[in-house]
Amino acid sequence: MARQAEIIDAAIALFARKPFRDTTMSDIARAAGLDQSSLYYWFKNKEELLEAILQKSQSSMLLASRISALHGEKPLYLYSIVYSDVIMMCDLPVDYFDLEAAALANPDRLESFFETYRTLRETMEKIVLQGVEDGDLSSADPALTVSVALSLTEGLQHQYHRALATNDNPKTSIWNRSLVLSKHQVARLAADTVLGSLMKHPDVASLYEEAVERELIPSSQDCD
Repeated sequence: MARQAEIIDAAIALFARKPFRDTTMSDIARAAGLDQSSLYYWFKNKEELLEAILQKSQSSMLLASRISALHGEKPLYLYSIVYSDVIMMCDLPVDYFDLEAAALANPDRLESFFETYRTLRETMEKIVLQGVEDGDLSSADPALTVSVALSLTEGLQHQYHRALATNDNPKTSIWNRSLVLSKHQVARLAADTVLGSLMKHPDVASLYEEAVERELIPSSQDCD
């Protein structure tokens, strides 16, 4: 299993420099110090390897599952999920858009991607609907609201990964350099934006403070 972990770590480092879609099994084998036949012993294809990587990056999904069993305080829970989702996707070793493209091209190999995404959407929609019923949130269409919220988080992570990839290039590093400096600030702005537009009497500062106090969101003390 130690060898398998080494391959995963090598692939993560490789995907951070090169898009998943452009990476070959030969590239991965070389990065891991293996010949290609040895790599196939551990992973049949790069989608199977990506699946193993994704198992290490499920923070927002685990949070969503935990929160779905709680009652009340829907604005706080939605805030926490949006915040955590940004952090999780920024921490992924691949751009989410590359991952999504790989899943759409190989739905049978990356079935868990769709299951995880469906769980996240359904939990968020349930929270929005209950928040509307409780009178805390305003939304005529919970499904559309969640689509817009996730589009925001997905777009932000794409810009974050692009900024990382261009950070060493003086001609392009100015693009979204601030995104690289603090993903936690990015996550907070995203959560503030979503909840600020949904709450009838928004007080997003108190939501952030309570989410931190109750450890519903990742600590900003983590290295960015």
